[in-house]
Amino acid sequence: MRIVHLCEFSTGICGTWSAVYETAKRQVTKKHDVYVLSSNIERGTGNTAAAREVIDNIKILRFPMKFSLSMNYLFWDFENELVNLKPDIIHAHVYRHWHSTKAIKIGKRLRVPVILTTHAPFKRKRGMMLGALTSMYDLMIGRRLLKRYAKIIALTKWEQVYLKKLGCPQDKLIMIPNGIPSEFFKALPNSKKNNIVLFLGRLAPLKRIDTLIVAIKDLDVLLKLAGPSEGDYIIKMKWLVRRLGIEDKVQFLGPIHDLQKKIDVYNHSKLFVLPSETEGMPQVLIEAMSLGVPVLGADNNGIREVIQDEQFLFPVGDYNVLKKKIKRTLEEGDTSKPRLDQVKENMKKYDWDAIVERIEKVYDESI
Repeated sequence: MRIVHLCEFSTGICGTWSAVYETAKRQVTKKHDVYVLSSNIERGTGNTAAAREVIDNIKILRFPMKFSLSMNYLFWDFENELVNLKPDIIHAHVYRHWHSTKAIKIGKRLRVPVILTTHAPFKRKRGMMLGALTSMYDLMIGRRLLKRYAKIIALTKWEQVYLKKLGCPQDKLIMIPNGIPSEFFKALPNSKKNNIVLFLGRLAPLKRIDTLIVAIKDLDVLLKLAGPSEGDYIIKMKWLVRRLGIEDKVQFLGPIHDLQKKIDVYNHSKLFVLPSETEGMPQVLIEAMSLGVPVLGADNNGIREVIQDEQFLFPVGDYNVLKKKIKRTLEEGDTSKPRLDQVKENMKKYDWDAIVERIEKVYDESI
């Protein structure tokens, strides 16, 4: 089967690209001919990437950006290349984006099914103008377009509810979450954990790193922030650290690309915190929990999907509550081990190998 994935980015630190890569990598091992078509922009830096690249036998074709409405909403011309590839199935990623809408037209022309994975772009905080445009799109365009995909994959239960309200046909809607590599389930935990608090992900305003920095100011912990900066956000966070006089309590590790290094960083931490204002499907939480690392998360739809226990949630931006919960969680120590072992077992449902099997079943039903 020739499979073509369409996504905004195919390089840089990007949750959507990570999910596409993990899916495509496993599809190649099943003897499929797999392509990824994307813009040539590197996520997070704005640099341009090579037009052609092969990674793990995945053929990646990148196209120059024509123009953009934001750093994440780009226009790039891929139609001729996609038509020439003559795919058996087109898998578009991210609802509302131009390339996902374009895919419907191309799929009809080629008479091949188009699958959409939405990637949870709903209920995000936007400015007044962008928020109004988004609502208008959903009501006037989205309702019509959703009916034209062969299948629609939602990552979360709360997405399913929203999509049903938009009139998405029940027989086309299925929930399949993003997964994590099987290496997380094979890794041995590190028992020598100091009072290290970890955040791993993009350093961006949406992640509300400031809440975490302020929360640990008076605690006996070392905060490690791992990930690339979006724009000059890291400069602002380093300024905040200096202003609070806690340079000895905060380390900026930069991006971590190597899987084993990422696992080691989790395993050497006593607590993982995700303070984001909003999340779609937070894979970093699942990664931490699969290794038995205690987690705390801001109370929003995406995080609540993974952390369902109120005692491990805190109000978005509330550093006082977060401070108390960090202190309590660290003091629990080994008394929480039985609960964490159960959490680890529950996370096995997110193994990428099992997730891709479910995606392949959707393909088979659509062709």
